[in-house]
Amino acid sequence: MSQAWTLAPSEASYVLATKQQRKKIRQDSLKSAMSIQDKPAEIQDEPKTDEEPTALIAKRD
Repeated sequence: MSQAWTLAPSEASYVLATKQQRKKIRQDSLKSAMSIQDKPAEIQDEPKTDEEPTALIAKRD
């Protein structure tokens, strides 16, 4: 029984790349990952709803 292998275009280009090209791809991926780490985390100070938080609603007697 023969087995068929299917690769995405990006995977196929990686498989067919030379040793130098694979090294550059790895370096580019590492640079990209490091640049993402350098960005500060987004902090959400206020809720993203249109409703007021329950604590701010005045109670009526």
